[in-house]
Amino acid sequence: MTFAGEQFDLSDTQWKDMKDCKRDVEWLVQDEIAAAMRNTLSVTEQTLEMVAKHVKDSTNKHSCRYTKEALNYVFGASMSHEMFLEV
Repeated sequence: MTFAGEQFDLSDTQWKDMKDCKRDVEWLVQDEIAAAMRNTLSVTEQTLEMVAKHVKDSTNKHSCRYTKEALNYVFGASMSHEMFLEV
């Protein structure tokens, strides 16, 4: 089998394991990026969309859990936004 132009003598099982490992490392990189985005000074719609997509794509990861919650702005949208950013 070939990978990045190199020839490797791997069994199908080894090849699958290597691809699974690569996928897991790519997910870990995305997870670190999503975690770091929480600490940016300005939360943009693009940031929220990227984090939400990452969370939705991570449903099969044992370390990632989420629940859907209806938004209820008890203190109004702007004050609730500030409280959200503090958490």
